[in-house]
Amino acid sequence: MLNARLKERREAKGLTQAELARRVGVGRDSYNKYERAGVQPANETLVLLAGTLDTTVDYLLGKSDHNHLIIPDELEGVQVAFHRGEFEDLTQDEVDKLAEFARFIKTQRQ
Repeated sequence: MLNARLKERREAKGLTQAELARRVGVGRDSYNKYERAGVQPANETLVLLAGTLDTTVDYLLGKSDHNHLIIPDELEGVQVAFHRGEFEDLTQDEVDKLAEFARFIKTQRQ
């Protein structure tokens, strides 16, 4: 499942295997093994892949069918930055923390 989801997300982002491998700091041959042979990357690499592919580790591993980060309403104003790729390496946990911080900032207005 990992290999098929990696390929699907990579192609959706319009990246070659070599481009994606470079972005996450692995060799093309190593990445090729993830996508073609189903070899599972190290956890750190898996997190980088998910962030670069705008998805979650759970989606890549087949634990979820949600193939994208869920952007909370509190971050609606910064969604453009997400779409421009400015936050492409954030994990879902980091996005949730960003939303928590946004809620905190709003409470400070009062």
